[in-house]
Parts: sequence; structure tokens; C-alpha cells
Amino acid sequence: MRLAVLASGSGTLLDAILTARLPVVVAVVDRPCRAQEVAASHGVECVLVERVDFGATFDRDAYTKSVVAVLEEHEVELVVMAGFGT
Repeated sequence: MRLAVLASGSGTLLDAILTARLPVVVAVVDRPCRAQEVAASHGVECVLVERVDFGATFDRDAYTKSVVAVLEEHEVELVVMAGFGT
């Protein structure tokens, strides 16, 4: 099973998932954050799909397509949410 973790913030949940040695192939973050360092410390690739618009003009469909493209590129089979977008 190829897992992706969508993470943000301190990366505490991501760290717990990676410490449990689950088969994570990529972490995706929505902003520069400590979760990137956590992924790196476990040898897991981390991709930043930065959300820069938080207003009424935010294009949720386009942003979702960007995240899905990363997941497809890594042939992810299961996605785990770990604080993404919070």
C-alpha cells in the first residue's frame, strides 16, 4: 500500500505516522512548515503545494487538481490527513 500524508504545521501527526513505519511515499504540505523537516528527517519526500489565496477568489478546484497531480505522480493508493489546511 502506497500512502501519502497531507500535513501542515508542526508535523506531530506526520512524525507519529512515520515513526510507526507506515509505507508513506510522499508528504504534501500546504505551506512552509516544520512538517517538511519531519518528512526529511525520516527520508520521505515532501512536496509543497502552497495555498496562497485564502479569500473569496480561492480556486478550490484548481488547488485540488494540483494536490491530486502530486498524488498521482507518486502512485498513491491511500491518503492520510494529518492537519492539512489547518
